[in-house]
Amino acid sequence: MMNLSWQERAACKEADTELFFPSDRGSRSYYDYEQINNYCNHCPVQQDCLEYALKNNIMHGIWGGKSRKQRRAITREVRINSLRSA
Repeated sequence: MMNLSWQERAACKEADTELFFPSDRGSRSYYDYEQINNYCNHCPVQQDCLEYALKNNIMHGIWGGKSRKQRRAITREVRINSLRSA
């Protein structure tokens, strides 16, 4: 079982989840990155949040201040680096 106690210390724990997991607006999801960064850039558990999304291959929403596209790039980079060091 994964320890999720870090979530209790998250800067966004009282925020509207719509900010990080928006409904579709038109053909694309809309993110207010300025407001998201106000939470994530000052969050004491930003790294824990990001690691949780990466380890669990979460494809939706913003986690640790990173979008799905940014998390996929991180995962790719980690794979490339592990292949290089093998």
